[in-house]
This record gives sequence, structure tokens and C-alpha cells, in this order.
Amino acid sequence: MENKDGTGPRRRERRKESVIPFLKKPKKPREMSEEHFEELEEWWAKADVDGDGFISLEEYVKIMSANYVSIDMEKERMKAAFNLLDKNGDGRISLSEFQAVMMFNNNEMTKKKVEELFKEVDSGGKGYLDYTDFIDSHICSVVFQ
Repeated sequence: MENKDGTGPRRRERRKESVIPFLKKPKKPREMSEEHFEELEEWWAKADVDGDGFISLEEYVKIMSANYVSIDMEKERMKAAFNLLDKNGDGRISLSEFQAVMMFNNNEMTKKKVEELFKEVDSGGKGYLDYTDFIDSHICSVVFQ
């Protein structure tokens, strides 16, 4: 039965019929591995809070906002790591700042290796690393291993 304002079961059914297919519980594609499909089903179970086989706008917003929080936290960690290397706070990591961090308690890193890594990451040969160079490279994993 439908309410006077047009809401209620009928409207919900019409809405479900018009939902974009990716918001309906997925069936396993032939080319997808069992492992990946199990991950998808786990994600779906978390997202489909009311268990009706559809992800409503509210459910979608909730699950995505949780993902954005972790993305924001990762961005903050990257900024903190960049600032750790940028000793003078000018928004650039100089070769000397980079060397100080890379060679600190790391017997495997030589000046030559550090210079090669710096040149590899320095887009455009500017002579310094900016934040974009930093996040677009694998430097974080090298610095904080």
C-alpha cells in the first residue's frame, strides 16, 4: 500500500527496479576468481546493512565515508612523512635533507645510491623533491621500511 505522499512499499519497489545494476547483489562473473568474489561478498555484506540485496543511497554513503576516512588518514601520514624529511619547512626536500634521512642508521645506503634515488624521483630535474614527487614515487616505502 502506498502512502498519500507517494512513499511506501510501491515507491520502494519502483526505486529498486530502477537501481543501477552495480547496486544489486552481484553474481560471480566467470572470469573472477573465487577468492576475489568472496572478498566482494564480504564487502557487500558490510554495505547491505538491511540485507535486502540492494545497496541504498544511505548504505552507499555510509560505506564510502568509512573508506574516505582511511584515505584521509593516509594523506595525513604522507604529509607528516614529507614534513619529516623537509627539515627547513620550505615545501621542498633538498638533496642534503634527503641524504640526512636516507643515510641515518642505514649502512647499505651510500651517497651515490642516495643521489641516484633522488634523481630518479626528482621529476623534471628541478634539484629538489616537491610533495607531488614524494607521493608519486616509492620513497615512503624506502624511507620508512
